[in-house]
Amino acid sequence: VVGESGAGIAGHVVRTGLTAVVDYPANDNPNFSTHCDRVTGHATDTILCVPVMYRGKVHAAIAMYNKIPEDGQESQDAVFTGVDREFMDLVVKEAAGLIRNCEAHFEWSRVAGNAMLLMQLTTLFASSESDVYRVLDVFLQRVRETLDAERCTLFMMLPNKSTDSLWAVFGSGEQGGN
Repeated sequence: VVGESGAGIAGHVVRTGLTAVVDYPANDNPNFSTHCDRVTGHATDTILCVPVMYRGKVHAAIAMYNKIPEDGQESQDAVFTGVDREFMDLVVKEAAGLIRNCEAHFEWSRVAGNAMLLMQLTTLFASSESDVYRVLDVFLQRVRETLDAERCTLFMMLPNKSTDSLWAVFGSGEQGGN
């Protein structure tokens, strides 16, 4: 999925470099966008979104969605905690290396500037199970499991001459969904 870099919670995090913790109901947040919900078919209630930085610049964001409630807890009462945020701060330091490797795959897009070709190659890379995608998938799945979240998405910046875009990698093994 490719979208505008300033759209949604992830766009806000990438633009500002600040972590966002969005409690229930997420759609009350002025930065919330329904784009990913429409694409995935999932409803978003809570979000923890953290910027991935290296060399002093935001290159991506990792978003966790819908904290899984503890036994006997209502879903709207399940929130991402300070401990979750501290863990994600450690995770994004490791993610920076993974992002750097992924960006190398798309470096040519800065020269080509052809979004359709980029989407076709992204599909090709995903269907051929490139090592980078497998590593990202396992990484996102483990983080999601550790934080007891339903979904996890990595949003990467794709610089373009005319506009910056966010490219989304949805982790497999997602739980729940509406």
